[in-house]
Amino acid sequence: FTAVADMVLALKTNKIDAALFDETGGKVLVKSNPEVGILTNEVVDLNIGCGFNSNNSALREQFNKFLQNIKADGTYDEMYKRWFIDDPEKAQMPKIEFDKNARQITLGVAVGDLPNSAIINNEHVGFDIELLKTFAKREGFNMKIITMEFSSLIAALAAGKVDIIADGIS
Repeated sequence: FTAVADMVLALKTNKIDAALFDETGGKVLVKSNPEVGILTNEVVDLNIGCGFNSNNSALREQFNKFLQNIKADGTYDEMYKRWFIDDPEKAQMPKIEFDKNARQITLGVAVGDLPNSAIINNEHVGFDIELLKTFAKREGFNMKIITMEFSSLIAALAAGKVDIIADGIS
């Protein structure tokens, strides 16, 4: 399936018997589709990450230092709680403004589902979005976000159309 909505529809119409979702996203889906249930939440444990263009290792290294810093100062835990522990449908995306004259970096995302990335009220929201917008702001970048199919993310990164990709990538 190329979209979460297609997978949910297949479940609801008995075209498939089961589907794998991340735990938080699964809870959101069950809340809005009560005829679907969760069998278990202990199938697999995967870390999520971001992809960086291999021609720009400096950007990846800069992000890794940023990540270390926000884990040390508690910012990461605040974001994680907002999107994964608390109800992601009620999470308030912080307003993050960029310097329009700063060097632009481009983020490619597939806005499939909360808690990672979605579009709500014409705004990109979610953990991955907040994390990368915070990175761009703190490091002095202007960020452009491009929405695409999940299956196109790696190709867009490899072709240099985007600098970073994210959307629950594991």
